[in-house]
Amino acid sequence: MIIGIDLGTTNSLAAVWRNGQSELIPQCVRQVFNTQRSLCR
Repeated sequence: MIIGIDLGTTNSLAAVWRNGQSELIPQCVRQVFNTQRSLCR
């Protein structure tokens, strides 16, 4: 199984390579989700 993850600066998404083509991995509401950032001190 091949999984690709796009960690964009605003939005991110993930896809899996299946049956010779890529398929987006859906989230609960939409396929593209906001990129989250955090800072631990």
